[in-house]
Amino acid sequence: MAVDERIRDIVADAFADSDLELISVRLRGAKHDRVVDVTIDRIGGVDLGICTEASRMISAALDSTDPLEGSFRLDVGSPGAERVLETPRDFRLATGRLVSITSHDGRTVEGELLSTHATVAVVGTPDGGIEIDIDGIADAKTVLDWGNDKQQVPASDEQGIRP
Repeated sequence: MAVDERIRDIVADAFADSDLELISVRLRGAKHDRVVDVTIDRIGGVDLGICTEASRMISAALDSTDPLEGSFRLDVGSPGAERVLETPRDFRLATGRLVSITSHDGRTVEGELLSTHATVAVVGTPDGGIEIDIDGIADAKTVLDWGNDKQQVPASDEQGIRP
């Protein structure tokens, strides 16, 4: 098994009892300057406090299994405030966030992603909930509403940091 695959398995195991989702693991750099980049997400989003806690969990798991020779730097982050939604998991993790969805017929709907089911995404708009057939989606992404005072990513209660 390749080292990056082994690290991915270790991190996934570390998250097994949490609400965190592992999005990606990337190993980069030279032997004496290695960086393990881990991207995480969860329903409701990820803030600095969540990244800090995830970093502690990952660090402990990697230290106990020692998959890399020598030292490395661990970088933990989120997929970003605005991201493309492609997979059912992407839609599930974006529940509660502001989204923009464009159908194959060119119609665009913006609103809060209320829920997703096997074949349907439900988006809340001022006119009520709109059901959108997932197979009919040409483009979907989370978006920021810069004019809205409502925070889309929860603030960290632990550290008093607001996005």
